[in-house]
Amino acid sequence: MSCDLSMNYSFAGCKGGAGGINNVYMTELANVLGAGAPTVVAGVVTAWALPTGKQFRTWSLAEEMGSFTYPLTGSPETGNIFYENTIDFSIKKLSITNINEIDLIAKNYLCMMVEDVNSDVWVFGIKKGMELITASLDSGKLMADFNGQNLSFKGKAIEPIRKLGSGLLASLIVPAV
Repeated sequence: MSCDLSMNYSFAGCKGGAGGINNVYMTELANVLGAGAPTVVAGVVTAWALPTGKQFRTWSLAEEMGSFTYPLTGSPETGNIFYENTIDFSIKKLSITNINEIDLIAKNYLCMMVEDVNSDVWVFGIKKGMELITASLDSGKLMADFNGQNLSFKGKAIEPIRKLGSGLLASLIVPAV
């Protein structure tokens, strides 16, 4: 079966494409499975209501402290394709509150959203979830050294990441009623 292509692309005349992320949003994967599952149309989440009392937690980042990737991997032997999503970010300053929260995060499968520097919000782990794979706590040695934590999340999916439709974020970051 052929999969018809649907667009052309030209970089000519385009500037922009700055990197980085502003915010990371997390909720337990259980909150988006079943009744909390989003409606996706043409790769865009157009409707999403979490179960009562559930929400995405916001982690606001300093500039140039985070990134994400979602490389497509193909298997010539089987013909399968999948995505190996990664979200990496650092949080400044060591605190016991953050250490305890990161311990809870590590014990969960998550659905995550990332707001990039262009204010686009991308959704990861809708079906299979994302996991905290590594978290390092760094004290630094010199005054100018980094003091905080570096977090790395990974997940695999058979679908690409999705874009969150405009106007949906505000309702997802407060407890659903």
